[in-house]
Amino acid sequence: MSAKRKLSVGVLDAAIASLATFLVGGYAVYLYRNDPVILEAYSIAFSGFILAGVIPAFAVYNPVEVVLLKHTPKRQLGALPRSLMLGAVPSLLASVLVAAVVAAISSAPSSITTAFVVTLVASSTLSPVQDHARRVMHGAGHSEWAFITSVVQFVGVLGLLVGLSVADVPKAWIPLGSLAGANALSLATAWVLAARGAEPPVGVDLAIGRVASLGGWVLLANLMERLGPFVALIIITSLVDGEPGANYEPARQLANPLYVLGNGLLPILRAPVVSAVMERNRAAAKRPIMLYLGLLLGAGGLWTLVAGIEWSFNPLPKLDMFKLAYDVNGLVAFMVLWMGLWTMSLIFANELMGGGHERALARANITATALGIVFAGLAAKPLGAMAIPLALTVQFLTLNALYLHEREAMYRSQPAPQPVEAVTGS
Repeated sequence: MSAKRKLSVGVLDAAIASLATFLVGGYAVYLYRNDPVILEAYSIAFSGFILAGVIPAFAVYNPVEVVLLKHTPKRQLGALPRSLMLGAVPSLLASVLVAAVVAAISSAPSSITTAFVVTLVASSTLSPVQDHARRVMHGAGHSEWAFITSVVQFVGVLGLLVGLSVADVPKAWIPLGSLAGANALSLATAWVLAARGAEPPVGVDLAIGRVASLGGWVLLANLMERLGPFVALIIITSLVDGEPGANYEPARQLANPLYVLGNGLLPILRAPVVSAVMERNRAAAKRPIMLYLGLLLGAGGLWTLVAGIEWSFNPLPKLDMFKLAYDVNGLVAFMVLWMGLWTMSLIFANELMGGGHERALARANITATALGIVFAGLAAKPLGAMAIPLALTVQFLTLNALYLHEREAMYRSQPAPQPVEAVTGS
């Protein structure tokens, strides 16, 4: 498959996978558009869903993917059943832990909270497992199989949302329950597809201790990165009257296309960046980085005009499901800014990891997240719902600045012999 086609399939795969999640979130926003208390509870639950995926992804799956890339495509696919199982238990434990926090702070009725917590555990356990299967198929040169897996997930989500609604299942079980069911269906599809091109993974060392040791600093960095939005949301919803989380969730849905674009471009463009930085070739790294940033900035500017500004001809503010997002002036525009900064940071994170500067990555994330959380606490009362995107903008603006500082030091250092080729996002 040509590089151009790989890029196209990578973008399509990420887009379809993210569209499935968008459908779930959009349906939840629609269901609870007139009930801000429950919508805020869902918003916190979904933030927990994102956070829970960090531990299996970066403690197990991402380092495993680095190990597998050293082997033939058929052996990578042959090792997939075992690698999936390696991360399944950490995924379940992380999901249960986050769900317990969500349950403890939820202000929704107990029946609603129970539904959110149970479906959160199911969906956040399966999601990183399915993501890993798709990334291994990309790495093994079968991006079209990853795309098929995402299509099955999307169709599954759509079918379950409709089917469960028609079956009159209680509303709170439908959004994340549909995502869990679709993840299970698409994971089974990935398993069958991978078996077609697999051969026994002779010589593939997936000892859990060795694998986990590769991802320690990367895990810490990504855990801190996702912890910022989760904690900021909890702080602000606790301190502010009303339900600012109900304004945040539809605004997050509107800003998410930038993150989708970045995660579609990243699996393809990170490879030349990592290769260049291993040789400390700044000029070679600059080309794919500038392509990534250029596409992202262009899309971000266009999307700000489309979704971020309440023009008279803009249909989005007129949709009932997004009304709460536009009730706070400037909220959507700042959410797009935050999402753009977050997505921008992904390429710099990969550059630092390619250069073996994982400690710098973790250090930058700890500092940026701490500043964002402090800002959230200080700004909650005077700014209300606007404090959420502003706190996250502080976090990721700081993070990008620290990444740029660290990369200058990296290019002055000697090449690292064995970088951790991990990717943030997706």
